[in-house]
Parts: sequence; C-alpha cells; structure tokens
Amino acid sequence: MSAFRSGLLLLASAFGNLCMKMFTTRIIRRYGFRRVAIINVAIAALFVLACSLLAPATPLPWILLTLFIYGLARSLQFSTLATLAYADIGEAQKSAASTLWSVVQQMTIGMGIAFDALALRVAAYFRGISAGAEEVSEPHFVLTDFHWAFVMAGLLVLLTVLGYHSLARNAGSNFGGARQAGTDSTR
Repeated sequence: MSAFRSGLLLLASAFGNLCMKMFTTRIIRRYGFRRVAIINVAIAALFVLACSLLAPATPLPWILLTLFIYGLARSLQFSTLATLAYADIGEAQKSAASTLWSVVQQMTIGMGIAFDALALRVAAYFRGISAGAEEVSEPHFVLTDFHWAFVMAGLLVLLTVLGYHSLARNAGSNFGGARQAGTDSTR
C-alpha cells in the first residue's frame, strides 16, 4: 500500500474523531451519558467487526467510510468516559483524578495493543502456525489472521455494553446529560 493510501486510512479515522467533537455535547445533553455510552459502544463494536470484512479488494471509499464512522464512535465514547470519570470528583481531588485518568488511558491503550497481538497469535495458532523451537520465532500472519483478530476485538468491545448497562440511568446528569424523569437512580 502506498504511503498516500495508508495515510488516507489514518486520516479517515482521525477526521471522524474531529468531526464528532462538534456534536458530542449536544448528543450527550439530549440522550444522557448512559444511553449514549450503551448505544455508541455497540456502534463502535459493529465497526470494529466491520473491519474484519475489509480486504485489499474492498473499494477505498468503503474502507474510508468504515474508518470514518469508527472514528466518530471512538471519539464520542472517549469523551463520554472522560467526562464521567470526573462526575463525582470534588474540586480538591480533580488534579489527582486527572493524573489517575491519564494513567488509566495509557494502560488501556497498552492492554488493547497486547490483546490485539494475542488475538493475532491465537488466529495464527488455530490456522496451524505456532512458534516452536524448530520454527521461526515470529509466525507469518495472513489476512485471515487479521480478520479473526478484528472479530475478537469487536466481540470484546461489545461485551462492555454490560458494564455500561449497569450505570445509573441519571449518570452524568450533573454535567448536563439528559435527566431521565421517573427512573430509578441505581439503574
């Protein structure tokens, strides 16, 4: 793949990320943090799964659209989580909370990279490639391995819906999220 085409792929996701910034506050105010988190993480999972269907023969516009929509979903989810991370933090604790949030973000990124590497290894293993003493220490990955890694990552992202579902219905309402009148505050 040429540098230009590779750059377009990265740009599509980043452009989705930037475009969502204009709408995040309005979306959260209208629908509330919990609803946005649940629906949006499902959308993000679907587009991670959609990446498992991409191949070199996939038309570039479809690839760019998939990555753009994933960028939108990722941006909205990140903003929702970042805001909720400070929902119950007092003014005196904001500095420490900011430090903790930064560390958690970096750990999450690292864990995602580790999970993806493991998913690739698992896919290669089930295809019959394993790193044994008599074999090359690094397996040769093929497109199918990446497809299965995206499936595993998409399913992992989809599982997080359960965690978001346990948020209080009015989570983040003190930050301007939609108040849900007449609902139980614990679910």
